[in-house]
Amino acid sequence: MSGPYILPEAEHLLGEEVDFDLKLRGQIVDRRETLEDRQRFLRRLLMEEKKAKTERKGKHLFKDEIDLIREKVEAISASLSKRLDRVLVSRLRHYLIRAHSAVVQDEAEKQDKREICQQIEEILKSFELKVYMGSEEPLKEDRKDQKISKTKVGEERGTKSAEEEKSGNRKEGNNEEKSESEIDEKAAEKQRELEEEWKEFILWKQDKIFNDAKKKSENDKAKMLEADKERQRKQNVDKRPPESTKSRKSRSDYRQEDEVSKSETEESSDGRSPERNKSQKSRNEKEKKKDSHRPR
Repeated sequence: MSGPYILPEAEHLLGEEVDFDLKLRGQIVDRRETLEDRQRFLRRLLMEEKKAKTERKGKHLFKDEIDLIREKVEAISASLSKRLDRVLVSRLRHYLIRAHSAVVQDEAEKQDKREICQQIEEILKSFELKVYMGSEEPLKEDRKDQKISKTKVGEERGTKSAEEEKSGNRKEGNNEEKSESEIDEKAAEKQRELEEEWKEFILWKQDKIFNDAKKKSENDKAKMLEADKERQRKQNVDKRPPESTKSRKSRSDYRQEDEVSKSETEESSDGRSPERNKSQKSRNEKEKKKDSHRPR
């Protein structure tokens, strides 16, 4: 390998691919943000990474990614065989970096990783595309257009006189200088637009973080108030006057008392005490005496 891989274009990637690249660069993915916002954020990160020419290492396991990477590479490769597309090329570069930055756990995985990376590199090279960072070349289709244009110019020059050819050369040179100047100006304008987008994104992100924190604080405060009310309610319950001993008696206590009372009643009706028997006997004797003295 001769340096870091050429990076993909953020706007060419699908949602899952954008989220993966953000996580790979240590960013927290917020699904509430639109795909366009996440792509804008990733584009800024890729620009900085491209300037630094750093090689990215991930924490994702190769064994968890290999099946997905193979499936996507096969589908993209089949589509590229029909038509060269910048979006598909960009996605292919994403999966190349995704495979290369993965963590392997044994020699077998290391070999599989080497093979899949070589496979993707060969696909890119088959379209005469650069693989590593450096001066990126235009796509194959663009180069064909350039060759055709140069051939036409050469044929036209053959029919011109020497003076016309010199004049044409001067005009062409001026046009090339003008074209390069326009390209530089467009690049600078695009850079300014990206800078403005980034500033807007940062302001939006800050507002969003502030509003989320404010909402969380309000929710926490409401929960605390509710908890305080619940504590106060429990304290009021605990402060009620204690119940009397009688009111605290259980059903079993009342049942036992009823049984004892019933038992005492039965004993009093069936068996009388000696004192009560004597008194009753005395009353009976008095009644008999009274009856004997009555006139018959």
